[in-house]
Amino acid sequence: GPNRCEDTRMILGDLARTDFASQADCDHAARLLVEACGAPMILTWNHVAALAIVSKFPQERFNVVYKTISRFVLPNNKGLIQLPELWPIFTELVEQVIPHKQLKNVLTFEAIGGLLVGEWVSLFHMSLPLALRKKAFDIVEKHGDYGIIALTLTVIQEHHLVFEEALDSFSTDPAGIDSGMFFQFDVRTRLSKIPETARSISLGGYEEFLSSVVKLRSRDIEKHAKMVERFEAQLPLRTSYRKSEGSGSPAV
Repeated sequence: GPNRCEDTRMILGDLARTDFASQADCDHAARLLVEACGAPMILTWNHVAALAIVSKFPQERFNVVYKTISRFVLPNNKGLIQLPELWPIFTELVEQVIPHKQLKNVLTFEAIGGLLVGEWVSLFHMSLPLALRKKAFDIVEKHGDYGIIALTLTVIQEHHLVFEEALDSFSTDPAGIDSGMFFQFDVRTRLSKIPETARSISLGGYEEFLSSVVKLRSRDIEKHAKMVERFEAQLPLRTSYRKSEGSGSPAV
């Protein structure tokens, strides 16, 4: 079909990094990804494919989640990861979850693709146990970008001790990127040491975060509309002139 993926070789190479129960499951994951994707391809999707297989999610549902997350991190579909449209809302809310002095520095490094991007494209492979990743799949399918942001805030809230300890170790070294990479590695290391059975955190705060994201998004849309309205109100002569062009005489 027209949406067949052009990166089949890349998919097969990336799948080799994931442990599947059988070769049949690995082949199934390849079919899911090849059918769903279009260029450009995002690595680590193998984790979402593995989740879909274990959960017996059909191709149609996988396609929806794949496209949602792809648009979230690749809004221009040019292979270049960019900040999501809802990033300002995320930063506003996350600072309420973890009011740490180093948080803004860390968020700056996330702008070039870091810990959060890896969690988004793998559907929270590091931070959530299997049962909750199934629920995360449902949430992203239903609520799209809003759901991804709300899930991210929930995960950070539930793992706040991990993030706070990593932030305590974060350096404001002028080298910058090295410090940012250290933070990502530190958080991943701390999360990996938490056994799967002990990662059964709650997503109970999700609905509240979702409501907050929706409200702030509505606020921003309303604010933008008012700015446009004020701008247009400052151009009465230009507007009047355009309207008068059809009559053949300029506005006075």
